[in-house]
Amino acid sequence: MSFALEQLFFLKATAFFVPVWIPPNPMFVWIPHLFGTQTSSFAWSETIETFAIAASAWIVAARIRDKEAS
Repeated sequence: MSFALEQLFFLKATAFFVPVWIPPNPMFVWIPHLFGTQTSSFAWSETIETFAIAASAWIVAARIRDKEAS
């Protein structure tokens, strides 16, 4: 919990430690699993949840970038 709070309150300091080249790894985990178990509702729900979280993070990052640029 404290680690998540530190990331929230010290966003710029935390973002400094994350390299730009890191791919969205959770998507690379769930996509192969999804194709291996196409009938698994767990695999589908986790894949959709991962995509939603990744999309939300990209939207927030774009808004922060646009706000800092203006």
